[in-house]
Amino acid sequence: MTIELSTQAKVDALGAAGCDIISGYLYIRSSTDITNLNGLANITSVGWSLEIWHNDALVNLDGLANITSVGGSLVVSENNVLTNLDGLANITSVSWGLQINENPALTNLDGLANIPSVGGDLRIFFNSALNNLDGLSNITSVRGDLSIDSNREIINLDGLTNITSVGGDLYIGNNDALARCEGVALLLGWPSGPPEDGVDGTIYVGRNSSGCNSIAEVLSSYIPPSISRSFNALLQAVQNVRGAGSSQQQATSDSSANAGVARELAKHEGAAAQSKTAAATREPASIPAMPNYLMLIMSCLVGLLGLRRLRA
Repeated sequence: MTIELSTQAKVDALGAAGCDIISGYLYIRSSTDITNLNGLANITSVGWSLEIWHNDALVNLDGLANITSVGGSLVVSENNVLTNLDGLANITSVSWGLQINENPALTNLDGLANIPSVGGDLRIFFNSALNNLDGLSNITSVRGDLSIDSNREIINLDGLTNITSVGGDLYIGNNDALARCEGVALLLGWPSGPPEDGVDGTIYVGRNSSGCNSIAEVLSSYIPPSISRSFNALLQAVQNVRGAGSSQQQATSDSSANAGVARELAKHEGAAAQSKTAAATREPASIPAMPNYLMLIMSCLVGLLGLRRLRA
């Protein structure tokens, strides 16, 4: 069974009929007068696909708030004034694909926050006002392709951090403001990268802003949370030394001690990364390499030491 709604009158009539389960397809599309979906408030599930497409006046999806599962694909496409997906917040299962595209007023995907996995492709493209993907943060796996394409306001991929496997291809391209892609570093197999990645198909990362134009850039930009905390602790220690008003000799000694801690940290983390790579390739570990983020730590400490000496 397919139900197609193209006018507000049809939406309201379906609601008046008391329908609560759609066993087949539900299409809400090609409408110039549907402003709300309140008439669909009794629907709890859609057996096949739910498609909300090309509705010029639809401002929200609140009338779909009782839907918990979609047996096929969920598509939200070409809705000119739709600003959020909050009406989809109770959906916990999408058996096939999830596609959000060409919604020029959509700023976030928070309404998708309860979806744990996608049974097919996950495609987010041509949403010109979308500035983050945080609403996807509970998704851990995508069985098909994962594509983030041509969303000109997205600045990071933090919302993809928990995705550990992609069954198809991974495409991240043409996002003009996207400069931080650490959110997919683990998916790409950090620290060694492919073929230690979690993507079954091909991988493309490019034509974004500087910092997110290759797999190598993504891997080098990632700082594990434990290292980030260590860096902040070291930085705080140096700042405390600077603010204590101690002698230049004491400051130099303390700063040198902090630099020593940084070197030990670099040695430890470099060895850990090298050990992981060696284990994966069944080759003996060689001289540890210092990751870029640890070089940054040492550079900051050296800079602070130099500043201290100038002020002394």
